[in-house]
Amino acid sequence: MTIRLSNSKTPSPLVSIIVPIYNTSQYLVKCIDSIIDQTLQDIEIILVDDGSTDSSVEICDRYESLDSRIRVIHKANGGLCAARRTGIEASQAEYVGFVDSDDWVDPDMYSVLYERLIKEEADIITSGFIRDEDGDRYNDTAAPGIYTGEKKEQLCNKLIYDKAMQDAGVLLTVCTKLYRKDLILNHMQSIPSDLVRYEDLAYTYPPFMDAGKVIITHDSFYHYRITPGSMSTAYDPLEYEKMTYSLSYSRDVYSKYGDECLHSFTLFACFCYHMYLYRMVNGVRVSEVTKQEKNEKIKMIANDMRFQTIVKDEIVFISDKTEKSALSALLSMNPRKSYDIYKHAYLRKKTRNRIVTTIRRVLGDKTINRIKAIIRR
Repeated sequence: MTIRLSNSKTPSPLVSIIVPIYNTSQYLVKCIDSIIDQTLQDIEIILVDDGSTDSSVEICDRYESLDSRIRVIHKANGGLCAARRTGIEASQAEYVGFVDSDDWVDPDMYSVLYERLIKEEADIITSGFIRDEDGDRYNDTAAPGIYTGEKKEQLCNKLIYDKAMQDAGVLLTVCTKLYRKDLILNHMQSIPSDLVRYEDLAYTYPPFMDAGKVIITHDSFYHYRITPGSMSTAYDPLEYEKMTYSLSYSRDVYSKYGDECLHSFTLFACFCYHMYLYRMVNGVRVSEVTKQEKNEKIKMIANDMRFQTIVKDEIVFISDKTEKSALSALLSMNPRKSYDIYKHAYLRKKTRNRIVTTIRRVLGDKTINRIKAIIRR
């Protein structure tokens, strides 16, 4: 294990970086080292051990003893949201950032974001991420720039789901952003502890509604790692129930921000249901659930009024023909047909992904972003 010593003592850190940790010892050293090595040195690093049972505990304590900027909090396991909330409540800086313990960041991430934030006197700044698996970069679909007043209101209406782009206007993660602490803390403190699926939907975007000025950038510093057994890859037999509960809670949150914002949220909820069904057909390994169990699950969802209500209201706004036909088949109580459509879509998506990856490597992200900007005009 490589540990870099720091003599820096920062009584008033410029940025607090919060790292929730649960049994990620094999990735943790790289994560912490990447934060210690930031060119912005006046930072506070809060490691929240969320009841780890592996050597993450010892790694955290070792780093705390060797770098005065690091503080470790050990707590009983309560989930990602609770760990982030514990960290932000203990933070001392005016601005906060988040890094998940199996990910890592480029050394200039916080110096670039913080300097721009302070220069423009903004409340939030965004960036993108790089998927370590294939090197692909992901950025907000919203155009780079400074958003205030009416322009910011228009941004808020498509934060969650931009109909024109068929995607979120801003990436659904707190890890690629810097927030003014009080804006996000207000929303995190009210979230129920049993909200565990899409829980970040309830606090990633609401601070944008309350902010006076927001900066969107298409820089990418954050390296996202897909790990075996993570929520994005593991099968959870209660995923549908957890997802529906979170969407119901978040709907109440976004209903306070007007009809346009609520409509954007409902489109996103429709997309979540669609992607869940898509993964049930194609993403779950046979060893975890049989084809018959998949069919039974799809039938159950087709008869769920919570699913039907959202999809019936929003399906008219979906432009993707495959998605529309698959959801229509479910609403007409034909799960078998829906299953076949999802299977076909999976094969088509695999081909499309290969094409997109090739285009990105040939043209580069900057050229692609310029093309996107021209198209938007």
